[in-house]
Amino acid sequence: MIDFIKKAVAIGALLAPLCANADWFYVLVGYECENDRLTLTYDGAYNEEGEIMVENKLDTQFDPWSLVTIEDTEEHTRIIDTTTHKAECKLSDGAYQIELAPYPGNFNILGRCGAWMGAQAKVTKANATLYDRVFVDDCHGYDNRDLWLDGDREIVITRVIFTPEEEKPRIIVTPTEDFYR
Repeated sequence: MIDFIKKAVAIGALLAPLCANADWFYVLVGYECENDRLTLTYDGAYNEEGEIMVENKLDTQFDPWSLVTIEDTEEHTRIIDTTTHKAECKLSDGAYQIELAPYPGNFNILGRCGAWMGAQAKVTKANATLYDRVFVDDCHGYDNRDLWLDGDREIVITRVIFTPEEEKPRIIVTPTEDFYR
């Protein structure tokens, strides 16, 4: 991993004059369990705003890249393992089990979509799956296209809210062009 970081820094330093305006997009996946409500969160921001978002993250928020193990050799740089963060949220109608996991664009980091990372979440209660989905379409742009359209707009799921009063979770979406703004 250290060698991978050193290579990335060296390449970045060499390319910096060519791409001085290059952007980096940061993502956090997480959950909040308060006021008898479970909320799954998916937030993103560019550059300095993203850095601040990550610095101020809650203990229940994770950078999806922190949930992968990368192997960096002379032959390849690839994701060799993923970690699922598991938690429980107790609401007045029972305990909800939460699983948050990374959703890599490509396990070969140097391959197409290798620098892209999303996240997925699963929520169960009494062994019944209530929610199991990724927050954003993969970078290839063809993962279940009908799930990622709201009319003619492409969307990103930013919040999934569970309450004892509602049978199904409430899903909050943001147009893709607004999320990546």
